[in-house]
Amino acid sequence: MSVEPYIILAIISPKLEKFDEVFGLLDGLIKGVKDKEPDCELFQAHREVNLQSGPEEIFMIERFKDIEAVVFHQKNPAFLAFGEAVTKGNLLTKPLFIKVIQPVKGFARA
Repeated sequence: MSVEPYIILAIISPKLEKFDEVFGLLDGLIKGVKDKEPDCELFQAHREVNLQSGPEEIFMIERFKDIEAVVFHQKNPAFLAFGEAVTKGNLLTKPLFIKVIQPVKGFARA
């Protein structure tokens, strides 16, 4: 049986007036992950617009080869710097939501 990858689902909830600033901070995070984490197989930011209330959220979808890669990611200076910047800058409406998950049912097409 093959080992399924580990997926991180992160939701970033910027203050409306701080969305562009938070979105810009992702550039450093993305570069840091791409340059330093070869076992990160996917690292994408997705933007959601709530048509009812207007606030936007950023959904990060990240896929890692194994749990060691997830642990390594959590220690990446770029990841730590992003978390510190959004916290100290008071840029979010609520804390970062981060879940580490694994697929258990379903399928994927290549």
